[in-house]
Amino acid sequence: MTDSSTTATTGIKGISYIIFYTDDMEASTTWYRDVLGLTPKMEDPEWTEFDTGATTLAIHPREGDGGAASNSAGCMDVVFEVDDVNAMHAELTERGVEFKCAPRCVCEAG
Repeated sequence: MTDSSTTATTGIKGISYIIFYTDDMEASTTWYRDVLGLTPKMEDPEWTEFDTGATTLAIHPREGDGGAASNSAGCMDVVFEVDDVNAMHAELTERGVEFKCAPRCVCEAG
């Protein structure tokens, strides 16, 4: 049995955010709020967060031109909480995990 605060084999503490990218912030925010009934924690033209418990559901305008490094509409990021993103990337790479892009810090704790 593992400690519920950290996954024993990887050091992943949990999922902090799920970020959905959209071409239409207003329509997406309205759908999650009014159709699914989720309660917004904050609403902004560039970032909306919904109260979903331990994991935050966020909506963000798409970025880039649709290439591999961009966040196209309909795509999402799953943000795992770890102490050191670069160390976690190295460990998972050693285990054979293939990444489509380099890790990035989405938000700093503190």
